[in-house]
Amino acid sequence: MKKIILLTAMVSISIAPKAQDANYKGPAKMEVTVFWRQIEFLKKGSGGPTQISNAEKALADVKQKDAAYNTASMEEELKKWKAEIENKQAVKDNNANKEADAIKARNQMRSAIAAMNNDLTDCFHRTIPSEEKDINDFKALVKSILDRKDILAAFKERAKDNYYSMLANEMKSSADIPLNREINTVGLEINDPSGGDASDWKQPYYKIQGIKAYWEAAQQVFPEIPECADALKKCNELVDKYGSEEKIKGISKANKATALKTRKLPAPVVKDASLEKILTEGFDKKYGPSYNAKAIKAVLTQDGWTIERNAISGIVTGRNRTGKIAYKTQEGDGKCYLLSGNIFIYQAFIGNAFTNTEVIYNGLGGDEMLCENVK
Repeated sequence: MKKIILLTAMVSISIAPKAQDANYKGPAKMEVTVFWRQIEFLKKGSGGPTQISNAEKALADVKQKDAAYNTASMEEELKKWKAEIENKQAVKDNNANKEADAIKARNQMRSAIAAMNNDLTDCFHRTIPSEEKDINDFKALVKSILDRKDILAAFKERAKDNYYSMLANEMKSSADIPLNREINTVGLEINDPSGGDASDWKQPYYKIQGIKAYWEAAQQVFPEIPECADALKKCNELVDKYGSEEKIKGISKANKATALKTRKLPAPVVKDASLEKILTEGFDKKYGPSYNAKAIKAVLTQDGWTIERNAISGIVTGRNRTGKIAYKTQEGDGKCYLLSGNIFIYQAFIGNAFTNTEVIYNGLGGDEMLCENVK
């Protein structure tokens, strides 16, 4: 009999907390009701951090108003929902962070592609570098582009229908006639017999290096464009042909020596001693002191006069006639030179007559020639 009474007492104690909530009439009744109302919101899925906060406050108020009240079931329920809400918030925060990271990554990619666009434009929409510093700067920029392979690939993919296609077509075009023209121009410069001393040939040397650097970069950046590889092949042939700066200097010296032996005054188109005298005396008076030279022979390179008129009224303002002069320096080397360009006899038209005769020259000096060739 005692065992049955004891068992009944234990069951009564175990169910007391739940029965206590339903029948509780104590001083914390309202706070208990508030607590369980917040839990109901959470169970229905319409609750969140606010309900957790409200339940925590209600639980604290219950303990304060009725210290004897058994809050074990309330604490267990609150702990469970608090953990669940925290987990949901953690998932939400994680998703928000992922989205923020994705947006940041997209913005970074856009900025990187825009920078790549600018660098490619700077590299390939430009005059080919022909100075040592410019070539070095160009190569550094190309290295920077090649170091960003992923960005370059993304740029090509995103811009293939507009800018990249345009640039690719431009590279194909530049690999044809323009490159041939550049190579031909450098060849003419190197083999020009009227060039200056050997030190002047650094310029064509660096032009060659610049052309090669440009197309080497194009081939590396755009391996999918076969014209770039073809262009680089032509550039390597140019380098093989002229080799080093020393070889270019040697060609210059040889050509200059040949030019010196063969340079002569052109044959006159007409002979006129009085006009030839105007040329020589006019040169001596106007340009002789600055050249420290004296004209030794002049020839006329034009048969007749070119009439000059006012661009608006058409009224005759003067006339000119061209010639060439050989001169000899009076001190120092005592060498003979042929003026680089034509020298002009000019006469103004005043009072229905051509008068005020003067000699005009552009002042560019001359090319050395053997004095015995002045005939």
